[in-house]
Amino acid sequence: MLTPMARTLAVLALVGLMGAGCSKKEEAPPAVEPAAPAPAPVAQDLVNIPVAFQTVTLGNQIGEDKQVAMPASSFTSSDTIYASVATAGTGKAMLKAVWTYRMGDQVTLVNETMQELDTAGPATTEFHINKPDGWPVGQYRVEIFMNDLLVGSQDYEVK
Repeated sequence: MLTPMARTLAVLALVGLMGAGCSKKEEAPPAVEPAAPAPAPVAQDLVNIPVAFQTVTLGNQIGEDKQVAMPASSFTSSDTIYASVATAGTGKAMLKAVWTYRMGDQVTLVNETMQELDTAGPATTEFHINKPDGWPVGQYRVEIFMNDLLVGSQDYEVK
C-alpha cells in the first residue's frame, strides 16, 4: 500500500499529466497551396489544328470581312446570292461550292466554284452566284465540300 504522501504525489502527477494533455495546443496543419491553373493555350498550340469547316451562311450582301451582312434563306430573282464559309485551324484545304436548282426529283447544276485555302487560323471564304436575266423561281441548294468531302449545305428559295 501507498503511504499518504506517496498517494498524494501520485494523484498530483496524474492530474499534472491530464492538465498538460488538455492544455496542449494543436498545431494547425501546414497550409496547402492551391494547384496552379493549367496554362491557357497559346497561339502556337493552335498551329497544329488542321483546317476544319464551321458554318455556311447565305445572304444577298457581304462585308469586307467576307461575312454575310444579314443571313437569308429566301431571295428575289435579281439577287446576287453569297455563301460565306467559316473555317478554323491551320493549313491548306480545297473548298468547293456546288450550287443546284431543284424541281421535284430533277437537280440541275447552276455553278461549281473551287477556292484553295491556306490559312493560319480562323478564316472566312466567300462564294457567290448571280444571273443578270434573273433566277427562276424555285428551290435551290448550295453544298460545301472540303477536300472533296461534303461538310455543309444550305437550302434556299427564289420567290
